[in-house]
Parts: sequence; C-alpha cells; structure tokens
Amino acid sequence: MEVAALDLEHIWQRVEKVPALQSIGARLVDLSQGRACLELPFRPEFCNSLGMLQGGFVTAVADAAGGLAVLTTVPPGWVAPTIELKINFLEPIRETVLATGTVLRSGASVATSYIEVHLEDHTLAAAGMATFRLLRPKA
Repeated sequence: MEVAALDLEHIWQRVEKVPALQSIGARLVDLSQGRACLELPFRPEFCNSLGMLQGGFVTAVADAAGGLAVLTTVPPGWVAPTIELKINFLEPIRETVLATGTVLRSGASVATSYIEVHLEDHTLAAAGMATFRLLRPKA
C-alpha cells in the first residue's frame, strides 16, 4: 500500500492527541514514508536507581516510532496496534534520546519495523523490532 506524502498530516495531528506520549513529553520530530522519529526528553523522574532512563520509557517511545512509521504506509484512519516488540539496550541512557522507526515490510494485515534509539552524540543506545497488526477503520 502506498500513501502519498501529503497524506501524512493526519499522523502529525494524531500524535498530538496520544495521552501516553504527552505524559512523557515525547514529540514527533520527523515523519516521512516508512519512517518516524520521536524525541524523548531526559527527565530525572523517569530514571531508575542508577540514574539512567528506566527502560519502559525508552521502550514506549521506540514502540511509538515503529508504529508511526507503519502508519505512513496505510491509508488515513487505519490503526496499527503492537503485537510483538523486542528491544536490546546497548548503552546507559542519561540524556535526551531520538527513536527512529523504519518499516521493513508492510503487508495486507501485518507490518514490521526496525527501531533504533540514539543518544545526542548519535551513539546507538538501543535497537529493536516490532510487529503491528494493520486494521481498517470500523465502518
């Protein structure tokens, strides 16, 4: 399924209304066909006892990046709930990060994204893959 670049505005608008992303201060910084980038600001209240961002917050923004990338491959109104997610943490995270999701394949009912989470100096801090179920809007 191909979606014209002009049709991506609905995704920008949708992100602004996601309570989970709002609550952690994540923001969409780039969106193109098959790719989405979100920034997660460092906040001390999101840290574990070692002073690093707790993995759940990083995973949440990684999941969103992968899912939003998938939404660029389907018509407006479709949804893409996560059905599987795997993430590997490669570096301690003590700063703002950028999560980038890139669609590997988008089929008729399932799509897969590869996700990278980078530190401000572009060091790869986490990498993962996610699979999403593609659902048409309810009639």
